[in-house]
Amino acid sequence: PNTSSTIGLGATGLCCNAFVTASQQATAEALFRAVGITTVVEEPLIDAVTGLSGSGPAYIYYVMEAMIEAGMRLGLSPEASQELTVQTVLGAASMVKATGEAPAELRRKVTSPGGTTQAAVELLNDKQVSETLVRAVLRAAERAGELGAALERSCVDASIARRGFPPPLAGGRDGRSRGGGRPLSGSRRAACRRRSG
Repeated sequence: PNTSSTIGLGATGLCCNAFVTASQQATAEALFRAVGITTVVEEPLIDAVTGLSGSGPAYIYYVMEAMIEAGMRLGLSPEASQELTVQTVLGAASMVKATGEAPAELRRKVTSPGGTTQAAVELLNDKQVSETLVRAVLRAAERAGELGAALERSCVDASIARRGFPPPLAGGRDGRSRGGGRPLSGSRRAACRRRSG
C-alpha cells in the first residue's frame, strides 16, 4: 500500500501464488480495501505496481511543488498558491474518476486552440515532461526489482550461514549473482523475511 492508505485512499497491489486459497485471497483483499483500492496482479508485475502507485504519490507531490512555486512567482501568497494547487489536483483526479473518461480526453476538452492551456502544454511537450515521467515510473519499478534481488541474495546467505556454510560468491562465471537475481515480491518477500528473521 502507498502512503495515501493512512487516509483511506491507498492503492495496493496484491499477488497470490498457488498455495493461497480463494478464502485467504478474499481476506487479504478485504483487509487492504479498508484503506483504499486493491488490484490483484501476477507476481512478476508487483514491481510495476510499486513503480506506478507505490512511489506515485511522490510524483504528484513533485508536480504540486512546482505549481505552488509558479503561483508564488506570479504574486500569489504561499497559502493561496497551495490551496489553489491542492484543489486543482483534487478536482482533476475527481473528474477522471467521476466521468470515467481518459485523462487525455479530459485534457483535450480544456485545451482551447491558441489558448493559455495549449501554450503551457506545448512547453511541457517541448521539454519532454511526459516522457520523463514515464521514465521515472520505469526506473522506480526497476529499482524495486533490484531491491528484491538484493533481499533474495541476503536470504540465501542467511540460510547458508545458519547451516554453517560460507556465503556464496557475489557472482558466478556468467557474472550473475547467486540466487538467480530474480526479484522477490509479495508473499515470497514476506516468507523470506520470516525465514531469515
